[in-house]
Amino acid sequence: FRTSPERPVQTYYFAGASYLMADLPAEAFAIFSELVAGEIGSPQLAWYQGLIVAAARMEQPERADAEVARMTASFPEDPEAWYLKYQHEAGKRDFREAAVALNMVGYLRPLTEAEQKQLGDLYLVLGVPWLASKRYTAAMGRDATAADYERLVSSLVAAHEAEAALNVLGRALVETETPRLVSLLGDIHYLRGDYEAAKVAFARLARMGDDTGRADLMQGYCALELGDKEAALTHLARASAYEDQADLAQLLMQRAMRL
Repeated sequence: FRTSPERPVQTYYFAGASYLMADLPAEAFAIFSELVAGEIGSPQLAWYQGLIVAAARMEQPERADAEVARMTASFPEDPEAWYLKYQHEAGKRDFREAAVALNMVGYLRPLTEAEQKQLGDLYLVLGVPWLASKRYTAAMGRDATAADYERLVSSLVAAHEAEAALNVLGRALVETETPRLVSLLGDIHYLRGDYEAAKVAFARLARMGDDTGRADLMQGYCALELGDKEAALTHLARASAYEDQADLAQLLMQRAMRL
């Protein structure tokens, strides 16, 4: 590139890409910085992408901040420019800016199901579970997995949308029954004060082969709330055999003895 009178920029781009593939990000960063400066030719998105990747691999993503800002200013209507910004901000763990950038992608083109989930995850990290639930709902396709349902239900519970969470669980448990989904069902009923329904759900969890002791602990909790001393002691005694549940189970047994 440096000796050719034609100054073929694509050759220089290949040099930067080769440095990245050779795990020499500092050398790649220098080349991509020169490319996106605009003195060699009109900057292309692939050049900005190389710069962002190089900065990330150097563990100094902030070094690309100015260039990323220039990129979105130069390509304001290109969704891929905003997706690159999303990746850059996520790499810096600036989740607010990452969410803003991914939202911009959604304004410019439809988000894929995976991208909807990514945006939902960002909203959850930012403490906005209601918005997260909307994105998780949009991401639910025909091939939704148990993990997809768990993510959606958890966000609805965090957003205090218990009825909506129960409706989703009703659909999910028809399609797939997992310990996590059944446990969420019990938790929601318990939070709503429907201890009988919660006890039924946790009994269902126990029949699935719960090996953590939580199913018995929660059945003991429910029995306490229902005033059933004998059932509470039975379940709490079983739960106390599990190291993770032992301390709380024994405290609750003392409470049960006072019934």
